[in-house]
Amino acid sequence: MLKLLDDDHMRAGRSDVLVDLGSGTGKLCMQAFLTYTNLTRVIGIELSASRFSLGEAACMRLAASSSGIGGYAVAKRVPGELIILEAPGVTARRQLELRKGDMWAMRAPEIEQADILVMHTDFTQASVPHFKRVLEDMRLGCRFVTYQDLRSCWRRSEPPFQQLDANLDETDTFLTSWSSSRGHHLFCYEKHVATRRGYRLHPDDIEDSKENMGRKKRADSDEQPPEAGDIMEDGELTDDSGSEGEDS
Repeated sequence: MLKLLDDDHMRAGRSDVLVDLGSGTGKLCMQAFLTYTNLTRVIGIELSASRFSLGEAACMRLAASSSGIGGYAVAKRVPGELIILEAPGVTARRQLELRKGDMWAMRAPEIEQADILVMHTDFTQASVPHFKRVLEDMRLGCRFVTYQDLRSCWRRSEPPFQQLDANLDETDTFLTSWSSSRGHHLFCYEKHVATRRGYRLHPDDIEDSKENMGRKKRADSDEQPPEAGDIMEDGELTDDSGSEGEDS
């Protein structure tokens, strides 16, 4: 996690808002919130009720163990649906928010605020239009990370994002629960071309991207698919079971 968020990759130390779409148990969100106190808002969205519940319980434990002046407090909670932790900041209170829900349903204004977008999910063919909408809503300069090389979606036009220099070589790997020894090469990008409202992929690119996603899915069928929010390094938080990875 620390490598992913360093200045060569997601640049969390110089960011304000991090959004994790498909946040699993919320480990990455919580670690980013605790490590980078400059982050004023961290949001994680997870569809799985069981994974969300683990993240919710971890937030409750953190609040209980650090209660009092200068500690973390539960600002709002809807059991099984939403939890917001608050912590004191230099100029305003900082917030960590975990939600249970569909990551593709996140509202445009919140995506527009993000300096960092984490998408550790295996994109299917049906995900292409949803990703397009998220890309449209991203602010210029937003950095994001994905499991797949999304440049394959643009074969007849140039994508409005570029891969980060530090991430070009496939030896730039990150430890994950499904590859905890040699690591996995994730793709780190920065949006560098503004996309107007109503931006659309070239029709041929849409068909090509669906075909490429299907091909990538078949090629990866012999590898355990990643769990959302699964980046890890030594010393990261674990759930009650002590397990390093997410449960299926």
